[in-house]
Amino acid sequence: MSTKMKLGKPYYISLFYLCLLLVGSIVFFKERMLFIDPAFITFEIINTKQFVFSEHRYGAFITQMFPLVGSLINLPLPAILILYSASFYLFYLFVVVACGVTLKQKKWAILFVFYLTFLVSDVYFWPNNEVHVAVGWMILFLSLYDHTIEKNLTIPKTLHFLMVGILFLSIISHLLVVVPFIFLWLYRILGKPKNKNTLKIFTYYSITIALFIIIRICLSYDSWYDGAKLEGIKQVNAGKFFHAFANGQSSSMSSLLITKYWPFVIIFLAGLFSLAYKRKYRLLALTILSALLYYALIVITHSVEITPDNLFYFESQWMGITLI
Repeated sequence: MSTKMKLGKPYYISLFYLCLLLVGSIVFFKERMLFIDPAFITFEIINTKQFVFSEHRYGAFITQMFPLVGSLINLPLPAILILYSASFYLFYLFVVVACGVTLKQKKWAILFVFYLTFLVSDVYFWPNNEVHVAVGWMILFLSLYDHTIEKNLTIPKTLHFLMVGILFLSIISHLLVVVPFIFLWLYRILGKPKNKNTLKIFTYYSITIALFIIIRICLSYDSWYDGAKLEGIKQVNAGKFFHAFANGQSSSMSSLLITKYWPFVIIFLAGLFSLAYKRKYRLLALTILSALLYYALIVITHSVEITPDNLFYFESQWMGITLI
């Protein structure tokens, strides 16, 4: 039985679950839209009649265009809020259908739903963190890339421009996507057969990814939010690095991984065991090192304890590790 056939049922289960989340985004639109940032962004969009991008996160246009169009055609406020709340899962649904049905890349679609599931509870009601949109663009890019490689297609210039544009939207939308992006990019090339053509395309896009990461870092240094996080990382020494693994963030997250997010832990350990059993030691090492790097970056940049009051925020920071 082929891998694609094996992924059929898990894909449609994932699709069904995503549809439930979409319905929930409509039912709970007040809880999602009248909480912190979405209320401010909606207010700004309605009053300025233009996009409201924070920290140069331009990929957010895909969700903000719903309240923007709603305000331009003078829809009532509840309708605009419903549109904005649903827009996130409409985009995610588009990505999952495009990956699974059009591009036949069910594995990426399922991974995206894992991301939207495993470390998610309170953050469901804080939808507009651009990292989720960044991951959506990333999954779409990787699906397009794998589709062309598996079909042994010569990528036409128009498709190149489309893929580079999607790649740019992914990386520019949030700096936090960089670690899982690099992990998935290296993982797929290490785990697949290579030829001169695929290596040439891989090299081209690797250079493009590196360039966009540099642009994202430069833009982040010039901002009040990301810049503070980067400055904190720059000032880390060996003592601060190891101390971070015992701070409030690390201790509280370790406890939550056992009590609240244990399904993710089980699947992560099963994945490590599978790689070890199949003697894929390079992929095993890459996975462990990437997970440790992501963990370290979060506990270094956020030292405070996770509490019921801030769980919505820190879940959004930790969700990226599920991609690893």
